[in-house]
Amino acid sequence: MVYPVFSSFVKADYEILTEKFSVEKYQYKHKKNILSHLIEQIKLFFFLLFNFGKFDFVYVWFADYHSLLPIIFSKLSGKKSLLVLGGYDVTFIPQFNYGSFNNPIRGFFAKNSMKYAWKSLAVSDNILQEVKQRVPQLNGEILYTGYSPEKFRFGEDERKREVVSVVGGNTFKRMMIKGVDLIVETAKLLPEIKFILIDLNEEIFEKNFGTIENIEIIRAMPQSELIKYFQNASVYAQFSIREGLPNSVCEAMLCGAIPVGTNAGGIPIAIGECGFIISKRNADAAAKAILDALNSSDELRKCARQRVVENFSFEKRKERLLKLIEEN
Repeated sequence: MVYPVFSSFVKADYEILTEKFSVEKYQYKHKKNILSHLIEQIKLFFFLLFNFGKFDFVYVWFADYHSLLPIIFSKLSGKKSLLVLGGYDVTFIPQFNYGSFNNPIRGFFAKNSMKYAWKSLAVSDNILQEVKQRVPQLNGEILYTGYSPEKFRFGEDERKREVVSVVGGNTFKRMMIKGVDLIVETAKLLPEIKFILIDLNEEIFEKNFGTIENIEIIRAMPQSELIKYFQNASVYAQFSIREGLPNSVCEAMLCGAIPVGTNAGGIPIAIGECGFIISKRNADAAAKAILDALNSSDELRKCARQRVVENFSFEKRKERLLKLIEEN
């Protein structure tokens, strides 16, 4: 199992695989300079050269610098490889220099990983559609990331009239891609509503957006604490310009926060009819959607949770993932 960061969704797949198989993890440490990448490529090559014979299957999260060598080794040895496509690896947003295909070398690694993988698993419909345009030879299918209804559930406290959003933005570019500019403009139109932005660099935020009285900035926190925010908030907002299947939206929906999101990538796929989609990317439309969500009944909260349970459950992902490996 090859990956760049042992994030929550990578860890979830690792736990699935280790239930039935002996799994060895290999972390490729992404760096920004060429020399560091060259060193990582050499380390990966020799690891594969001396260890590949003991593996029956290769599982890779994301198409990137780390994915091509293990997939080529698989192809040459006649073994199967699964490549998970998460979003960044198929993206090209030139105005923000964002996405694997913004860099021709990185794009080469990503494209050929998708081309030669036995099967690619896209985490949302839009990702599969996009990658097929770049790599017509792709053997791919959609396999949504999975979420646990037991872990993410309704809380017992009364909900607050608050909007929460997990940004994951420690650079200005990342903040813009996650739609922080639209959140700021919307918050200004709703001064009586508190907005909580989580996992954000406060210094960079204030430098670019100033201090907004009804916006609270909170740094990253353990998932156990994050769940409490989902349980307490009335609304979860996701105003990104690009997303795969958004993890935080699905997790917040399981906790009963009514989702409000932009019509971008996998956001409308997650929300469906159980929340509000902003058709026009402007603050007036966003403010109206948030007010509509705040004034909605508890039935919509139940709908949001049930949608994730039925469509994006951890068990569904587990069942399909194991079946793919066991059948081949």
